Amino acid sequence: MESKQQARKQIIRALELALEMFESHPELKEIDTAWPGGSVYGCVKAAYERRQEAGIVKDDDVPYKLTGNTAGVRRRQQVEQKIARAVVDTLLAADFALGVYNGEEVVIHHSRDRAAILAALFDTDEDYLNVYTKGPQQKWEEVDTTDDSPDHWVRFVYGNDGWDVISDYCSAALLDQYIGEGTAVDKLVESFSG
Repeated sequence: MESKQQARKQIIRALELALEMFESHPELKEIDTAWPGGSVYGCVKAAYERRQEAGIVKDDDVPYKLTGNTAGVRRRQQVEQKIARAVVDTLLAADFALGVYNGEEVVIHHSRDRAAILAALFDTDEDYLNVYTKGPQQKWEEVDTTDDSPDHWVRFVYGNDGWDVISDYCSAALLDQYIGEGTAVDKLVESFSG
């Protein structure tokens, strides 16, 4: 049962990535219309919309915080949040524990709860995603989770162009392999920077 749900999520994510690719590269839509049997974009969009109508696609379990007054602002917020979510997902998959410092206080620390981490983001003009020692390294040593000082961090600044939400990060030698040049996160950023 669980593997079926995972497969469904992967299919939905593949549809989303395909749509993002077409929407960020309009020239592909022009080339795509020349295919015999109809456009790939049209088929992907229709499949995604059918799943949306059926309530299967929820983007994910944590709703976006789209508070802007205009469609343009909400679109920018969505881009910022997609990129920030990709960073969170990548670092969690690499066994890091995460936290959020919102400029005033550490809202959550040493967490692996994706929903709680995402709920703590996007409430101020900027956040620091705190990154704590990797999980596998914690097997053989006692780690003090009462100290909320991060080992590393990623700084998100909201309100610019959206794609530039990752303002900075520390410990480049470590984090580069997860969010630096050539990674899936970097490619996602590039897809929006147009």
